[in-house]
Amino acid sequence: MAVVYLKWEHVMFDMRYHITSLVAVFLALAIGIILGTVIVDKGILVEQQTSLVERLEKDFERLRTENAKLSTDLRRDEQFAKESFFPLIKDRLAGQSVAVVITSPIDNALKRSISEAMQKSGATFSLMTLNLPWKVDDKAVQDRVQPHILPVQGSTLQERLLFRVADHYSAPPGDNKVLLDFAAAGLLSIDVLQAVQPTSMMIVGGSDGENMVKEVDRVLIERLKANKIRTVGVETRSRKISYMNAYQRSGIPTVDNIDERIGQVSAVYALAGVNGNFGIKPTANQLIPALSQ
Repeated sequence: MAVVYLKWEHVMFDMRYHITSLVAVFLALAIGIILGTVIVDKGILVEQQTSLVERLEKDFERLRTENAKLSTDLRRDEQFAKESFFPLIKDRLAGQSVAVVITSPIDNALKRSISEAMQKSGATFSLMTLNLPWKVDDKAVQDRVQPHILPVQGSTLQERLLFRVADHYSAPPGDNKVLLDFAAAGLLSIDVLQAVQPTSMMIVGGSDGENMVKEVDRVLIERLKANKIRTVGVETRSRKISYMNAYQRSGIPTVDNIDERIGQVSAVYALAGVNGNFGIKPTANQLIPALSQ
């Protein structure tokens, strides 16, 4: 039995040896075929590479030419927009007053641009920024604002504060003590102040951080609508969180590119009474209002 076992082991070793040898032979044949094909096709491969490089060079030259043309067209369009901007909005809001309320921070350059558009449109205007989120649990804040919100009903302190801001703009013109006290409490920052009752309001929203449209913007909008103040909702084209859908559900006109001159034209027309959702985002239904309106 031991002899048979040893012979069987010897046979198994021989079979493994032959299998390994066969595998090695086939691998050598495969490598040889591949190397032979590469050597034979070397000339074809070089020709293909040369042809590819030539095509890429032609495509690059075509793209460079197209890019130069597009740059020229863009400069011409920008020049046209610059020269036509003021004629399009000149005196469009003459005799009207606009309150601009910013609910999410924007840079000073955009504030200046919006202010310039308001001035050129003939409107008197105010401009302020809500310093959100509000620290409504701070006792110093509560003490400062309490006299102004005693008669105001609301489910939360923040809602009552927002109602009071909206009611200030809806009341007959008078002093701005409520806004000044809110500013002293750190709730808002005033850039331009006026004592004229606004005929319309522009809310500048959208967010790059926390989405507060439900708790802030829509609360303001609904109160302003109840007080018969025409409201337009706007934001910049680059906002990470767009408020356009929420504004539109509130039933107000919207502009999603207020950082562009064309968006400022749309905002002026919307403040003047034109309805629609204007801009470049999917939520817009047209680029600009009909300028003949």
